[in-house]
Amino acid sequence: MKILIASGGTGGHIIPAYVLSNYLINQKIDTAFLTDARFFNYNLEIENKISSLHVLKIKNYYKNKLNQIISVLKAIFETITIIRKEKIDVVVGFGSYVSLVAILSGFLCGKKLFIHEQNKYLGLANYISSFFVDKIFVTFKDIKGIPNNKYINNFISKKIIFTGMPIREAFKSASKNPVSPRDPVLNSYMGLDKINIFITCGSQGAKFFDEKITKSILTLPHTLKYKLHITQQVSVENLEEIYNLYAQNNINAELNTFFRDPSFIMSKSHIVISRAGASSINELACISSVGIFIPLSSSKNNHQYLNALHMKKLHGCCIVKEENFSAYKMSQIILNLIQNPIKMGEMAFGIHQFFVPNSEEIILREIKKVVF
Repeated sequence: MKILIASGGTGGHIIPAYVLSNYLINQKIDTAFLTDARFFNYNLEIENKISSLHVLKIKNYYKNKLNQIISVLKAIFETITIIRKEKIDVVVGFGSYVSLVAILSGFLCGKKLFIHEQNKYLGLANYISSFFVDKIFVTFKDIKGIPNNKYINNFISKKIIFTGMPIREAFKSASKNPVSPRDPVLNSYMGLDKINIFITCGSQGAKFFDEKITKSILTLPHTLKYKLHITQQVSVENLEEIYNLYAQNNINAELNTFFRDPSFIMSKSHIVISRAGASSINELACISSVGIFIPLSSSKNNHQYLNALHMKKLHGCCIVKEENFSAYKMSQIILNLIQNPIKMGEMAFGIHQFFVPNSEEIILREIKKVVF
């Protein structure tokens, strides 16, 4: 059996696809990878492990639908050639145009097809793909975005299998694995002499985090600032300015445009402030970190807010909406958490309940059920 993993776009699509690819390779399954140029933004070491890496060039012609159709058709023709040449048996898509192209190409070639949806809301590419695939793997139960039409709803829903989301091994190794809200590891929040806060914006919204979140930290009481250790992802153009602001306020800070080992940083952090993309949420759930999520207001179908809301119902996070953000409000949320270690322990336990430790194993098992 040879499997083609297809994913492009943001890290929320690419990273779980990369994790599944590595798992399949470790299971001695021949694996090829189809992506776009953005794959190389994430410094993922995969090229030497897979049988082949293919990069599609799909241009976005927002003002010319005819050119967009031609671009997609060219990509489908190219992908069909890849599937036939590589003798692919199974195609697994993780969302984005690349995934949709791969699924349509696989359908035309008569292959077994699967998709994985990372977010709470079924994205457009995966929604279209859902009509062609054998199974739909989901990260969230009760996924939204399926039409209310009885026939369409039934057709799609019967394909859905809850698998959770593949997570990088580094995060699994760093997991605190709490067994209850009163776990001794979580009670280490009591009597803190140093408070580690990790601020990460991922691939979207760096400017907002540079300006707004930095101001929130500076708004915290002076009596607390000397205890803080801030690790923050910032834009290169704002790095020096933000460093100077923290230094002027006697705040210990480590700033960078990119951190190679976020799992280690998260595992040592008492609070993580981030967007609410699928990767961020699942990585925090794996490590049992206390999260303050600021959903990207422009995310399609408001999926980041829906992701965060699911976590909040598990008592696993705080949510601050971007559109009514205030530095004072944010600083008060941080302060209230620091002053309430029991709540922090309960939040860490709550978000960890979402984590599925063997997602890759479940996905492979379900693929084998269809193929064999």
